[in-house]
This record gives sequence, structure tokens and C-alpha cells, in this order.
Amino acid sequence: MINVEKQLNLFRKQDRALKGLFFAISCLMVVALVVGFRFSMDLEAGMKQSMIPPPGWVEQAYLDQNPDVAAAVRSGKFESGWQHYLLHGIEEGRAGVTLPK
Repeated sequence: MINVEKQLNLFRKQDRALKGLFFAISCLMVVALVVGFRFSMDLEAGMKQSMIPPPGWVEQAYLDQNPDVAAAVRSGKFESGWQHYLLHGIEEGRAGVTLPK
């Protein structure tokens, strides 16, 4: 015969364990969201920081050496020659930054 009291106690223990598990998972999800948000903010700040040309970058010289880039900047395709250099110029092997001595 089934002992009803034992079964109820077992269900109560399982219920408490599941509630604890769900609480732990909820906490981990909140932490993951906060960390992910912070990471995305750091990434965005880093990207904005990289959009600032380094010392030695001469915007007009880059545009003069690369008339196609100058035209793309004028048309609004790129915000600047520096943006083009970061996104494409490095990979294309275009001359860019002259570091100070």
C-alpha cells in the first residue's frame, strides 16, 4: 500500500529543489545579461575609441593618395579616410599612418 504521507513529503522535497534550481538559473541569467550588457558597452566604447586617428595620421594626405576614397567620403559612403583605412585600407595594403619619430 502507498504511504500518502511519504509521497507528500517526497513531492515537497522535489518542489523545494526545483524552486531552488529555478532561482539559481534566474540569478545566472541576470548575471549573464548584466555582463553581456557591460561587454557590449565596452565594445562600443572601444570601437568609438578606434575611430580616433592616431598621431601621425594625415587625413588629407590619405585622401590625396587615394582619390577613390576621397570620392567615397564626399559621397557619404565613409565618414572619413580614417574610417575607410580601418575597414578596408589596411587589408588592401594602402599606405596609411606615418608614426612620429
